[in-house]
Amino acid sequence: MAKFGKDMLTYAGADLLGSSIGLILSPIFTRLFTPAQYGAQAALAAVWGFVALAQYGGMDSAYPVFRSRTEEAAARLRLRVTATLVALGSALIVSGAFVALGAGSGALQAFADVGTREMVAFGATLLPAAAMSWFLYLLRYERAAAAFARVSLLGRFVGALVLVPVLYGVAQPERMAAGYWVTAAVTTLAAYLGWRELARAGFPAHVRGGFAAADARTMLGFGLALMPGYLVYACTAALDRLLVTWLAGPEETAVLALALRLAMAATMLRTWFALVWDPQAIEWIARLPEAELMQRLNVAARGVALAGAFLTLGAAFWCEPVLQLLYPREYWASARLLPWVVAGAACASLSLIAVLTTTRAKVSHWHLPVYGLGLAINAGLAWWWIPQHGAVGAVIGTAGGEAAILAGWIVLGRWRLANLPVAWLGPLALLTIGVLLALWYRPGVVLPEHVLVERALLTLVAGAVLVGPLMRLWRDLRRKGEADA
Repeated sequence: MAKFGKDMLTYAGADLLGSSIGLILSPIFTRLFTPAQYGAQAALAAVWGFVALAQYGGMDSAYPVFRSRTEEAAARLRLRVTATLVALGSALIVSGAFVALGAGSGALQAFADVGTREMVAFGATLLPAAAMSWFLYLLRYERAAAAFARVSLLGRFVGALVLVPVLYGVAQPERMAAGYWVTAAVTTLAAYLGWRELARAGFPAHVRGGFAAADARTMLGFGLALMPGYLVYACTAALDRLLVTWLAGPEETAVLALALRLAMAATMLRTWFALVWDPQAIEWIARLPEAELMQRLNVAARGVALAGAFLTLGAAFWCEPVLQLLYPREYWASARLLPWVVAGAACASLSLIAVLTTTRAKVSHWHLPVYGLGLAINAGLAWWWIPQHGAVGAVIGTAGGEAAILAGWIVLGRWRLANLPVAWLGPLALLTIGVLLALWYRPGVVLPEHVLVERALLTLVAGAVLVGPLMRLWRDLRRKGEADA
């Protein structure tokens, strides 16, 4: 547990810098780009986010499973080298096909309202980003947190800083393409650094004779079998931006994109949790007794629910004044979206715990029906609400889809597979109450003449009720880690 906490702080620091620079610079980017350009970038990223689930040929799903089956250094080296060659080869094919179709057919350009120049420039970012992400993935599973931080900061923090002066020096119509080319260059450097960091840490991604065709076939079969379910989930995650672009246009997608950016606190916490949780949970399942494992999962579920409830309330209290202070009027409508975005992120974080039921059962066939349920609910809610309410309908759909996925995993773990008896009632009740209060809140409901004072007082009350227990959970985890050590 001590290693868990230390790694999470390292990942959190790197991700905080990488994500916060985008948030800090977003008032500048929303002025450098037109709303149509800002929304078009979100639309292209959403389409690629769906396709990108196939970019590694299933190696991102297969590698950790096969790695966990052996402690032998030579066997892990062979798996790492084999998975890397397959993953990068697959990324080259998938990204190349995407660019060729996007630049040649015109359908994607028409959907996002961009030209061939912007489409090609966007395509230039895909392979370097895939390589960087793969090396970060390997560093994460080798628990090389400091190296992970260095690569992440170069690719995200430095890239954003370089982007601003370049965009200021480029004419408005050229800025979108120029930004993509700068991103491609910086991400290529970050990918090279990731390659070097792996070798320096003693976990090289390539050695002569390290590729094993038999392992490649086995891992491909395992990973590709999971891909339909993950593709359905990717569609669930990207559906909000896709449907808003289609039904309401890139300008409304810009409102959604800014809301997703402003929900950084919740999405970053989910990212930090996932970065450490996935490899740590696999280790716990392998070595901990049942009672100890359930105790830790219950603590994790309560902590995620407390954080999710507090952040959802915070979004409801403060998003409107922040938007009005920092952003052009065209983006103020993002305030209505933020509580829904944060609630969806909280459900997705709890799903990281609940999905362990399939890990323990060593089965993969439940992913497709569970993610299919989430997609159906997401699509139905969004299709109904977007034409009437714009982008807010999309985030309602996303939050509903994430809640359905969480419910599916809980039902499997508690009753169908009956191998993950986590005490879900308390965390779910807490999160539900926080979300309902956030949706009920309207500025001036308590102190009509002093709205800012009202916001501050309600934040303090929520902090006293929710953050105190969260800090006690963290203290207990720290003490448990010291005892384990």
